[in-house]
Amino acid sequence: MPRVPFRSRYLPAAVAVLMLTGGTVALGSGAAVAAADAAPGQLSIVSLSNRPDLLTAGDALLEVKLPAGVKPEEVRVDLAGRDVTASFARRPDGRFYGRVEGLELGTTVVAARAGGRGARLPLTNHPRGGPVFSGPQIQPWVCTTQAAGLGEPQDAQCNGNTTYTFTYKDTVTGRFTSYDPDDPPPAARVATTTTDTGVTVPYIVRDERGTLDRGIYDIAVLFDPSKPFEPWAPQPGWNGKLGFKFGAACNPGHTQGAAVSPLDDMMLSRGFAVAVSSANVFGNVCNHVVAAESVMMVKERLVERYGEIRYTIGSGCSGGSEAQNTIAENYPGLLDGILPTCTFADAWTPALLDKFDCPLFNRYFNTVSPHLWAVEQQRAAVLGGAASSAICAEAGYAFAAATWDPSTGCGLDAEAVYERETNPGGVRCTLQDYNANALGHRPDGFGNGVNDHVGLEWGRKALDDGVILAEQFVDLNEKIGGFDIDFEHQAERTAGDVAGITHMYRTGQLTYGENLAKVPSIDARSDDTYDFHSNVHRDILRARMVRSVGNHDSQAYWTETNAGAFGAPVFTATRSFEAMDRWLAAIEADTSADPLEVKVVRNKPADVSDQCFTAGEPVDSGAACETAYTDNILPRQVAGMPLSGDVLKCQLEPLRRDDYSVTFTDEQWSRLQAAFPAGVCDFSKPSVGFRKPVAGAAWLSLASGPGGTPLPAAPVSTAFGGKSGAAGGTAGSPTAQRLPATGLLTAVPLLAVAMLLGAGAARRRGR
Repeated sequence: MPRVPFRSRYLPAAVAVLMLTGGTVALGSGAAVAAADAAPGQLSIVSLSNRPDLLTAGDALLEVKLPAGVKPEEVRVDLAGRDVTASFARRPDGRFYGRVEGLELGTTVVAARAGGRGARLPLTNHPRGGPVFSGPQIQPWVCTTQAAGLGEPQDAQCNGNTTYTFTYKDTVTGRFTSYDPDDPPPAARVATTTTDTGVTVPYIVRDERGTLDRGIYDIAVLFDPSKPFEPWAPQPGWNGKLGFKFGAACNPGHTQGAAVSPLDDMMLSRGFAVAVSSANVFGNVCNHVVAAESVMMVKERLVERYGEIRYTIGSGCSGGSEAQNTIAENYPGLLDGILPTCTFADAWTPALLDKFDCPLFNRYFNTVSPHLWAVEQQRAAVLGGAASSAICAEAGYAFAAATWDPSTGCGLDAEAVYERETNPGGVRCTLQDYNANALGHRPDGFGNGVNDHVGLEWGRKALDDGVILAEQFVDLNEKIGGFDIDFEHQAERTAGDVAGITHMYRTGQLTYGENLAKVPSIDARSDDTYDFHSNVHRDILRARMVRSVGNHDSQAYWTETNAGAFGAPVFTATRSFEAMDRWLAAIEADTSADPLEVKVVRNKPADVSDQCFTAGEPVDSGAACETAYTDNILPRQVAGMPLSGDVLKCQLEPLRRDDYSVTFTDEQWSRLQAAFPAGVCDFSKPSVGFRKPVAGAAWLSLASGPGGTPLPAAPVSTAFGGKSGAAGGTAGSPTAQRLPATGLLTAVPLLAVAMLLGAGAARRRGR
């Protein structure tokens, strides 16, 4: 069977029509566009650091847009009656803005006045420790601020000190080494680097470490400690771009944990800032809504202290790919381009299709009916190929239990954790309980179960292909059983909770694919090493995107001929990063009013396409990668589920004897009927509870409860005095910002763009 990306193996016979999200278009740089430039004769106020209703940690970078004839010295700015005018000034870029601090929790109003004219903007400040839109926070929560060098936790949200440390690139060792500004090393030991803007600076990096959203974050940037660094006057070593790194794994953790290292030479040497957070390591916090919230808060901090961001590139392997894909899909605007590796479409897909199913097959093959399955090729055919068989062989109960067993610990002491008999009120350490803000709870208080095996004909493709016998098929389906809500084996098939399954789709827990058309993605990988990161998972993601928008033009799949751990790229990581940088720079320079998804495709570099690589260099033919690319599908796909792998609970159809190419004895048929009393899966129909994610181009808040509510349009400033009418519109008007983005790809309705273009008021920060 041919393999993607070199053949269109997974394109459906009838490709859906491309669905462009109407009414949005990219504007230039700027953290948060909350209003158009001031209408003639009017002032307006814009929050640059974030949406004005999603601000955090008590500060905000605000711009006062001045109409013609108003001088900066005439302007007075107050915050809830407190004069903060001294925080504002005409900055080197000609704009009038500043950072206000000391915002109280809740909503306060900032007002700017010049003569008899003015504007007001409500600012809503959320706690430094969160939450903002992720809903009630997981409890209990173990602080790790001391281990991170941030001192004792200051409160129950694990807030700690903020520290600043320096490192330098040593010319002798070539390594990052601690740098003391008060006792620096000899100048000859400090390397220099030339950024992608052509600026040569000492290779000294400042690492700011602090706490946000109950995570420990780091922001690293080239930094001369002898010089100031302000958001309106950043040092020349920073090119205005951001690399955001995501950590691996997926665990329902109850601890602050640690982040990945921000000392990334590939990014820093080119002038990128690098941001990380322990809340953006799915191995600590496997919850994409919290991860998105954390990214937003860290980027807000960066804008307020370092300056506005041109664009943000995400990167990360395994759980890091899960985070990138789900954030790009469900919280558009936070990541402008992504570099997922060791790819999974989201955290749930491998948890459902690998970790939950494999222990069932291991038990059945090795304990229940080993006498029927002595031939390894027959086992492999049921599981989806040799790679899938190897995966299940390594995936014992203990590995899967870290996701599904409520008694595994999740970083807590044993006495705090659920145990069915001895501690039924303890913390349940499962993925569904951890994400109950989105999925809701069952009547017994447990998180809604979303696994469902009812009607699945395990091994159906292997039977149809003549690889397994009728008796094997019948025995498998009548004896494999399922797991109950406590991950204990039961004779009955696992049945999911429809409410939870409906919320899974509604809240985008399974990456749908529509918004990925607006985010450039380069997925570089080597061949899988027969673990959970099998090659089929990148095929699953592509199948969802093609299903949703009719193409995969925003993606490029790069495949290396060599093998690497978890399928991670060995030779092409730097090449893909540089290509993504060129791609986003081209989109940034595209000032047309076309929808973002159109700009993404139009500005895709000519050398960025599905390609095969040998030793890091592209080869003309994909044949070498065809040979190296291990082919597999997963057990539920052998059972008939489409490649998209996102049918959580199938609709059923009657069991019919003439649907099979094999002949069953009457006794076998009677047993098969008993195994499927309600019928078998009809995969020509959508899943029970299926629907498109509800938020679409908006962001979803879980503060209101399971299923979530899309955020309303952001508040905008309103004018008073002088000419009547709002400066740039009122909340919900055509110029109200829709996306709380902090980067390049902020979207506003098309009508607003027409107004901006017509007024000649659109401003862009130069590359």
